[in-house]
Amino acid sequence: MVRVKLVLELSYLGTEYGGWQTQLPQATTKLNEDRGPCKSFNRGRCSKGAGCRSAHVCSLCWRIRGVRAEHAASDGGCPPAVDEQGKSSVQDAVDMALKRAYGASDSLQRMLLAPPSGLVPSGRTDRGVHALQLVAACNCQLRNNLNASECELGEVATELRWSLNSQLAQDIRCNKISWTEDLSFNARGNSIKTYCYYIAEPAEFPTVSSVDMVGALGPIAQCVWVLEGNDSADCPALSERNASSSSSSANSPLNIDVMKEAAAKLVGEHDFFGFSSLPASTKTAPQVGATAGSTVRPIHSIEVVNPLNHFPVPLLGHCLYRGRCFPSALCSGCHGRGIEHPPGDSSVQTASAAEDTRPAVRLTSVRVTGCGFLKHQVRRIVGHLVQVGYGRTSNADTDQLLNFSHTQLQDAVGLRRPPKAPAKGLWLEKVEVKDSLEG
Repeated sequence: MVRVKLVLELSYLGTEYGGWQTQLPQATTKLNEDRGPCKSFNRGRCSKGAGCRSAHVCSLCWRIRGVRAEHAASDGGCPPAVDEQGKSSVQDAVDMALKRAYGASDSLQRMLLAPPSGLVPSGRTDRGVHALQLVAACNCQLRNNLNASECELGEVATELRWSLNSQLAQDIRCNKISWTEDLSFNARGNSIKTYCYYIAEPAEFPTVSSVDMVGALGPIAQCVWVLEGNDSADCPALSERNASSSSSSANSPLNIDVMKEAAAKLVGEHDFFGFSSLPASTKTAPQVGATAGSTVRPIHSIEVVNPLNHFPVPLLGHCLYRGRCFPSALCSGCHGRGIEHPPGDSSVQTASAAEDTRPAVRLTSVRVTGCGFLKHQVRRIVGHLVQVGYGRTSNADTDQLLNFSHTQLQDAVGLRRPPKAPAKGLWLEKVEVKDSLEG
């Protein structure tokens, strides 16, 4: 039997989802029936019918929910698993869409024994975090009379991508599909990831109000962290620390220069336990490299850009350009890149006229590139840089957080981790898989 690996590149808005993978408790219901689920039935290829010694029930519902549902896991009929906030995962949405796309495609059914399932991502994203590029892959089995080199895999990939996008909600898109015969391909733990965090401030202090900012951001407000005068409704921990300090004025912009100085200290291989959400009990003695049990991680670069004049969000069909939100079709920032518009192009004239309005928002981006990240590491890095930018903490505190000793952690002495920046402003921007596929 010939196996190939399906590789997807996905983008999504995390606003309505519980992360890439919803964390659920194991089912507490005890199933007393002797027969467990039939593996072949759940892959859509059991021919034994009533004579099968295993039960023809869904293995996912049986294992996770403690329910003996009569559909197969490959049918895509499972209700989505939800977290404590009632949100399902991006992985569930993609898995279900893949199964529906397989059921609607004769060419896929002729080529594959079962629908693609069991996607392994390049990394998980938290609830509310977005992605411009997430790589996920799974193994697929070709039918016995086919050979991988003889299949029109490229044409099938094109059809599958179109069909998959037609089955997905508009806030999840499949941007590319490819196949490889290298079954060792694995994006997790074998990739360089770039995260980008977006922060919105008033363009002018104190004349621009929060109402003006939200109006200027439009739908993009769900994708950025909105700060107003050293305060943030999205991050209570930051607001509480600001309220307890009187070292700077109530309405002042971020100091980008000192943020860049603090960011430079974080570049390199350091113990980032102080920037994680891991409990002290998990901290081990210092080790070198991102090995199991180690909290040492390499950061290749941290780039702080302000002002960021152009922020396109294709999933929303809008851009933030020069402090205001426009439909992408009317954005001069998008259309001005090497494209000459014919005289009298009304769409460009309309956008240019609107762009003369005073900007309401000043956008800052923090781009972090590295190999492997601890839980909430990027969000706490951004929270720390914002504190530094407001003068609430100093670069000396940056050094202390990086050099916090193992003994101090075990004694629970003196560590006050930076606040987590809200998930809504964080994007997984790029995944570079080492020895990645060509083409």
